[in-house]
Amino acid sequence: MRKSLLSTVLTTSLLLLGRATPSAAAEVLERDWCVGLSPVSWGFSVNPDGPTSEIHLELVSGGVQVLSADAGPGLPDGWTVTLSEKTLVARGETALTPGTRYQHALLVTTNASTLGLNRQGHEPLTWKLETRTPGGQALGGRSRLVGFPPVLDLADAVSRGAVTASILTRSPAGPVELTVDNNSWKEIWLDVAPGSILTGHGAEWVVGLESPFRMMPKQKYGRTVRAFPVTPPQPNTHWPRSVQLSGRTHPKAQALAELALAAETLDGGVPKRRPGRFESIEPFEFWPLLYQWAAWVEMSQPPASLLKIMVAERVEALHRRGDPMAEGLQVDAVVTEIETALADLQALRAGLADKALSVEQQSAAARFGR
Repeated sequence: MRKSLLSTVLTTSLLLLGRATPSAAAEVLERDWCVGLSPVSWGFSVNPDGPTSEIHLELVSGGVQVLSADAGPGLPDGWTVTLSEKTLVARGETALTPGTRYQHALLVTTNASTLGLNRQGHEPLTWKLETRTPGGQALGGRSRLVGFPPVLDLADAVSRGAVTASILTRSPAGPVELTVDNNSWKEIWLDVAPGSILTGHGAEWVVGLESPFRMMPKQKYGRTVRAFPVTPPQPNTHWPRSVQLSGRTHPKAQALAELALAAETLDGGVPKRRPGRFESIEPFEFWPLLYQWAAWVEMSQPPASLLKIMVAERVEALHRRGDPMAEGLQVDAVVTEIETALADLQALRAGLADKALSVEQQSAAARFGR
């Protein structure tokens, strides 16, 4: 199966994102994701350092609550998770095997991802981890403290003065260029949730599926973000040259995340599906256009005639650039290709509800580099 183009764009150097400290605990417990302002969804993987029949994980940081804890799809059948105040206990008759990574083993919800956030920085949460053998002995002879760099909502971090951000648009239909300054003396991870609304000069734009990004103390960072207007731009339209974070999400945010997940799956390769000519020769044109059109159909139900206008503009631009691969591309054929792929995408989207993880958790796993 070929590597997904969307996955490639999503993938950043996320290995450090899931690492805990100290290193011994990091080898046992990895954070798969941490998303949301409140409540906050966490996913953890487990790498046993010995035969393990019990996992005890306690949130020792004061002032933050554990709202729920569940067994994830990575645990063997028969394992259960119980929660008592701030301590979860996972246990099962089938011992976990050393050297095996149990992905998405623990699913936890808290009411915050950090102890505080201001211009001086943030305070990460601290967890106490203890794994036990089938005989009840603590592996390593003791419990271990685990801490992860907080992942903060970008709009919230801006509103609290921890970072500053500017966003410039690149075309009437996106994407945008995001520049962030970390004003604090601490490392920080920032997240822009799917469906986040950007505003500027009376217009509203929406963000697609983006991976979190790491910033070192006092660092300035720039990246391209997939964002586009809530309604399709008309030909020769004027658009805002800059937009701002609003702190709001679109009512269709979950649908946008579902469409992005389905598009990533479709891009990664589906049995018996044969890519069309436009997708094969211009994938970096095809996939953004497909996702944008799917999102616009979901949000605003544009007339089908608008798709033909948009495709004609893209094909004409390719010809103007003298792209030899675009020779012979026909607008009507490309429109049919987009419409066929959209039907495939919607079919995949319908199957997301049958997965072991919720759509929110699937989206988080995808954005954090599954």
